[in-house]
Amino acid sequence: MYGTLLAAEAEHRGLTKGQHRDNVERRARQAVDLMDAVHEENQLRRERVLRHPDLAERLASTLRLSRASHWNGFVPPRTSVELACGACSTDRRAPCRREHAAAANLSPTRAQVVQIAREALRREGGT
Repeated sequence: MYGTLLAAEAEHRGLTKGQHRDNVERRARQAVDLMDAVHEENQLRRERVLRHPDLAERLASTLRLSRASHWNGFVPPRTSVELACGACSTDRRAPCRREHAAAANLSPTRAQVVQIAREALRREGGT
């Protein structure tokens, strides 16, 4: 969300104070809406996996949780800019001036969580 507000600040040039405020408020609302959608998606994924005791048990062991119900439904992203660019990960206030592509997240834990979530979706008739 901070990056979104920084982008709004960068576009401030030439706007009145009222226009700038409206722009920042609009971008903040967009960020909150996005966060709400991601949270809802995580909750659906969590509920789907927890409905299957064998998958819940695999998940708990994969994530080293005492109970699978402690999982919030989050699956790490497929790619990570931080893995590709150390400058971006150390100072988020300044945009990275280097050209780079996000690196694939090859974490074995991520792969196992994705596999468990996909299996739960398959069992419930999803794709």
